[in-house]
Amino acid sequence: MNDRKSVVRDSIMAESHRYPLRIQQSKLDGWWFIFVDEVPGLGVLGPNYEALLDRLKIEAESLFRSRGEPITEIEITRSEKPALRVFH
Repeated sequence: MNDRKSVVRDSIMAESHRYPLRIQQSKLDGWWFIFVDEVPGLGVLGPNYEALLDRLKIEAESLFRSRGEPITEIEITRSEKPALRVFH
């Protein structure tokens, strides 16, 4: 599903990369685990799913910037195949 805003944003951004998310929920205590397997060390865990998505974006920005990569935006794609999308 492409809305006009995302199409315009995609045409303006020079480059982006999509990193698939692996999302799991513990059957034992209900905590969520969200991992970005393509980026070693990038993952979050906790009881609040929505808060974790926000925290993942913050941690991803910090990680990429510490590598010297210029980041203009990070977004989470919520779909059947969730992903972290990083715009450079």
